[in-house]
Amino acid sequence: MSFYEFIQDYSGDDTPLGEIANWINQDIGFPMDEESVDKILRYFRKQRLEGCTIEYVKRALYIYSNYC
Repeated sequence: MSFYEFIQDYSGDDTPLGEIANWINQDIGFPMDEESVDKILRYFRKQRLEGCTIEYVKRALYIYSNYC
């Protein structure tokens, strides 16, 4: 399962994970098929994260890595 597929469960939630899901859904360049936590984190570090912080992303990736 890709990170994109995982985070979609949180789309619309009023939580940090929901903010990440909403941000990803607006990002046409997000690597939707990516499963590598390191590559996803690198992608986020290159982006301007409006409304969510890198700490939320790290938490989401931690949950994702334990889920998959």
